[in-house]
Amino acid sequence: MRDAEPASVRRATSADLDVVVAALVESHLDYVWERWALPWADRSERLERVYRADVGIVALPNGEVWMTDGGESVAVWVPAGAFATLTTDELSLIHI
Repeated sequence: MRDAEPASVRRATSADLDVVVAALVESHLDYVWERWALPWADRSERLERVYRADVGIVALPNGEVWMTDGGESVAVWVPAGAFATLTTDELSLIHI
């Protein structure tokens, strides 16, 4: 068996937001818990709204977001307390 080429990984920027959000939504659509917690037909749109706010408002400015060059994989780290600094308007965007 031939070894796969290692993926090229880099830090995401705000220009990558659409790709990062798409990868997160796709990877979470079939999770059992999310199917239970979000039983609506528009689950994909709701996840997109939440991840766009989480990544765009919290993770990119306060944490770290890494991705493969093609956006096949992403990783998001947010420091403890990052959500505590959000304004009421920002919190309203993170609503399923």
